[in-house]
Formats: sequence, C-alpha cells, structure tokens
Amino acid sequence: IIRYEGTLYKNWASTVLLGDGSVSFRNPPAFMLAELVDERQAYAEIEALIDMAFHHPNTPVFVAKQLIQRLVSSNPSAGYLRNASKAFRTGEYEGMVFSGQRGDLAA
Repeated sequence: IIRYEGTLYKNWASTVLLGDGSVSFRNPPAFMLAELVDERQAYAEIEALIDMAFHHPNTPVFVAKQLIQRLVSSNPSAGYLRNASKAFRTGEYEGMVFSGQRGDLAA
C-alpha cells in the first residue's frame, strides 16, 4: 500500500490462468485505471514507486551488492556489504559525513 498526497493506493495481484490452468502469470503492477490516466497522475505514480523502492529496507544491501559485484569483487564479504549498505543508508563512512542523506553514493 502506498500513500500519496493523503490517498492510499494498493497494487492488487491478479493472476491470469491459461488453458487448463497449468500455465499462469501475474499481471504487472498497476495503481491507476488505464482509462483515467493523465500525464500528471502517471508522473505521480512513477514518483511514488521510485520513493517506495528507494526507502525499502532491502535497497541499501541490494544496491551495495550490485555495485561491489560490478566494480570490485564478484563475491563480496558480509562485512564489506554491511559497511557499504550502512554508508548508503546514512550518507557517511568511517566518520566522514558526505551529505548525511540516504542514497549518497559518495559515501
């Protein structure tokens, strides 16, 4: 459930079954009715989705692991991931404060 400007939005899971039901897939997330969409609502939905992903508790660990695997080591240690994800969450590293905000990649 996402709250945006006082309104709650919920992504309902809908599963589509094909044939005898042995094949199924989930429809992609949709927070608005397609026939009622205007550009402003679409931007608001995208912004809400990005904010939700950015503030999710698993995002720092996910981003840290992906960056370390691509740029440093394919198998980072738990301590390395812990330090990098803490820097992502707090915006500081080893006592140095960068922006002090979540997501600061300089940290």
